[in-house]
Amino acid sequence: MNRRLALLSTGHLWTDFCQGAVPALLPFFVSDLHISLAAAGGLVFAANISSSLLQPAFGHLADRRSAPWLMPAGLVLSAGCIALSGYLTRYGMLFAALTLAGIGTAAFHPEAVRFVNLSARQEKSSPTAAMSIFAVGGNIGFALGPMVATALVVAWGLHAAAGLVLLPFAGAAALLMFLPDFAALSRFHDNDHAGRAAAAGQDQWGAFARLTGAVMIRSVLFFGFNTFVPLYWLRVLHAGNTGAGLALSLFLAAGAAGTLLGGWMAPSFGRRRLLVWSFALLGPLIGVLLLAHQSWLALLLLIPVGVVAFAPFSVMVVLGHEYLPARLGTASGVTFGLAVTVGGVFAPMLGGFADRHGLPAMFLVLAALPLFAWLLSVSLPSNSSSATS
Repeated sequence: MNRRLALLSTGHLWTDFCQGAVPALLPFFVSDLHISLAAAGGLVFAANISSSLLQPAFGHLADRRSAPWLMPAGLVLSAGCIALSGYLTRYGMLFAALTLAGIGTAAFHPEAVRFVNLSARQEKSSPTAAMSIFAVGGNIGFALGPMVATALVVAWGLHAAAGLVLLPFAGAAALLMFLPDFAALSRFHDNDHAGRAAAAGQDQWGAFARLTGAVMIRSVLFFGFNTFVPLYWLRVLHAGNTGAGLALSLFLAAGAAGTLLGGWMAPSFGRRRLLVWSFALLGPLIGVLLLAHQSWLALLLLIPVGVVAFAPFSVMVVLGHEYLPARLGTASGVTFGLAVTVGGVFAPMLGGFADRHGLPAMFLVLAALPLFAWLLSVSLPSNSSSATS
């Protein structure tokens, strides 16, 4: 892994570290500020909706003119607002701070994803493998954020959330020092008007729209599992709190391994083919998991589900770049931003379905969703380099 990719992946880790800390802080906001659970949910909504909706806009901005300074600036804004939240005593101010934190997250991602792609091209390495490493950095950040935030606040109170800025600010400083390198990397791409015009003629908006649909379905699957796997282990498999926590941790760990595996396999196996086979296998794997009535067996079956569910993630981002070669920022903002986080919108609907029909029935619905993603994947172009490289 080259130095530039390591720096981008570390920046991604600290950006998602800040985003992952927000749910862990909610119980403390509820108890200290005496807000309702609905109001607490509104804080998560504030942090996520501003991030998801604005990422395509920041991606469009990156296509018009590269702005690598958005990466350290976004990281500072996100970490700073999360740290400030521990000192705010009015709900409106807290809501505004977390909205700004989401804007910081939105500012970081499209430029960072774009530079991962450009760096891989310059290094003549696999963009899918590079994207998988970048994505795993975010996975680690999401896992670390709640643990560190909880430990700090339990030990020293809500004001200790200010300690969350230390490592993200160090990451932002490293990105700031490396800005001249990023500017040099993007200079040719920004100034090559002829090449950009030719690429614009190759933009495949129909294929990109179908790919976005598949990304959104995968997002619903992810949020469904991330939200309801612990409850399934508690209420259906009667595994207790420890077993429920272990199941979620195992799912996310298998997902990180799957992200790396997908990036490693894609150059030889084929990006489109990997997408098709992942969605073809995912539904049956979920179905087999639901047949297990012993928690230890279900844990074993959860591993391939996590691997296969996460394997196509970096592939999808790279395919988005290849379908919109003149608009890397826009493609990044959609595939890494709006289409990924939109799955969270469906989590309450899945919960309502589970309330009425039970958790096993809800997971059967999730088992059916990959069929639709498979149909979209099969329809993607197979006569381009993206299909086979």
